[in-house]
Amino acid sequence: MYIKKKNQELFIELDSYLKVPSDFNNFKNQIYKSHNLIIKKDDGYYCTGCNNKIYTSKKINEYQYCSHCKRKLLIKSKKIKNYVFRSDNICIFDRYKDYYIERIFRLETIYDLGKLKRCCYEWGRNIYDNSFNCIHSILNENTVATPGGTFISFRTYNPHNWRYNTSYYSPMNYISFLKYYPSSLKKVLQADKRFKYSKIWELAKHAEFDVIYLLKYYNDGIEFLIKNKLYNLSLNPKSLNKKYINTIRLNLKFLQKNNLDIDEFLIFSKINKSNINLIQKIKKIHNYNDLFKFIDFEKAFKLTNLGSLNSYEYYDYLEMAYKLKLDMTNKQILYPENIKKAHDKLLPEFELKKNRSLSNKIKKISKRLENTKFTSGQYIIYPVTSYEELVLEGNNQHNCVRTYADRIVDGTCLIYLMRKKDNPDKSLVTVEVRNKKVVQSRTKNNESTTLEQDKFLKNFEIFINSQKIEN
Repeated sequence: MYIKKKNQELFIELDSYLKVPSDFNNFKNQIYKSHNLIIKKDDGYYCTGCNNKIYTSKKINEYQYCSHCKRKLLIKSKKIKNYVFRSDNICIFDRYKDYYIERIFRLETIYDLGKLKRCCYEWGRNIYDNSFNCIHSILNENTVATPGGTFISFRTYNPHNWRYNTSYYSPMNYISFLKYYPSSLKKVLQADKRFKYSKIWELAKHAEFDVIYLLKYYNDGIEFLIKNKLYNLSLNPKSLNKKYINTIRLNLKFLQKNNLDIDEFLIFSKINKSNINLIQKIKKIHNYNDLFKFIDFEKAFKLTNLGSLNSYEYYDYLEMAYKLKLDMTNKQILYPENIKKAHDKLLPEFELKKNRSLSNKIKKISKRLENTKFTSGQYIIYPVTSYEELVLEGNNQHNCVRTYADRIVDGTCLIYLMRKKDNPDKSLVTVEVRNKKVVQSRTKNNESTTLEQDKFLKNFEIFINSQKIEN
């Protein structure tokens, strides 16, 4: 993609102006600690971080805790060659004139025959205006374009030849969070009166995040949360309302101890119990917000077999029970021991009631449409008269017209049945009408209609447009 001359000049200026801070190595070395391994040698296991011998019965590709490094580390054989064990994307946040720049580096550890090789190289930059709108996203020769996408691969420590990030599969597009160098954040943000007291640089010591998102939606609540060491909560400035501030103050010790994220905090605010195990268990239930309408989760986990795999089935069951007007204060109804059995037992009763209701509504609609029955030549067409007739039509025609029942009731469409006058009980053409226009017509097995049938339907369309339909 062509780069305008003024932008080329800007990229060259940035290369000249932007430097790697003198203490950046300390930041890298801290991250490298998480890149260590436990190497299985002929005489035992050794940690690459502290070189201490580890006594363990664990096998290769399992994790073992190193008491000296205080980390769980992966066990690898000394025989593996050129294995990229670990990589992190880290960022120096800079400012030049009116631009904010994210300089993105790959921190890489390669494991080769029992030794660790480490390198750090810049591969991309995002350049923002003063409102944090991205105006340039560029890559250098440390990224390689292939038919399968663009990949990060080390070429040089002194990159140039910047080009635009144009590929959908570029690494820029799938990296959501970065590890920011705290000192650069502090230097840049303290010089901006909008963020002078934000403490976002402190957050960078404890979490990976998207600093641009935080700066775009910055509010005083972020400073409050970071100062109170609620790092995960501070990552969601748009989600946390001021109404929760009192809850935070009253439960600060619990929140600090467990560093709750926004989902965990919202669950906590609903159950009002300082039980981190219960909170995390609820979080694994994807539709927990829907289930909160009906149940007490603590009781549900004790009395039912609720888990992440049957939570939607449980919600369907509760919805059916509610619509059937069952006693929703009855524990046996609210908390069935076996969710699937309870769901399957209730389903026929619910379907029967639903179908009866749909049928009554479709009958009323059919009566309003009596004046739209149409006859011409050998054909007759009329609106479907009941849900049962709709199901029968679907069975006869081998189509899915039965699923249109709700659409008929809510007014999205109408379904008409076209027959031969001398055989009105035999299905022939299923017709969908919207705004007095035929939008779909199919014979058995969803086959197309004949020219003669199309001509009839055209005349039918003219006819219904001349008719007044009662509300």
